[in-house]
Amino acid sequence: MAGATEKFDGQEKLICGSLFSWINDGSHFAIDDFYINCDPEKIERYLSVLQQIFEASSHDGQ
Repeated sequence: MAGATEKFDGQEKLICGSLFSWINDGSHFAIDDFYINCDPEKIERYLSVLQQIFEASSHDGQ
C-alpha cells in the first residue's frame, strides 16, 4: 500500500515502516534463524498499527 506510512505519525509511523520492510524482505527470501524478543506492550502497539493498515486499505473484513 503506497504511502501507508503517511497515514501515521510518530512511533506509529516508524512501526508501519518497520512492518512493511519486514513483509517486503520476507517475500523475497526465507528467514530461518529470525528471532525477536518483544515485550507484550510492544506487541500490542504493532498489532494496533497492523489493524489500522488493514482498516485504511478496506481489508478489515467488515
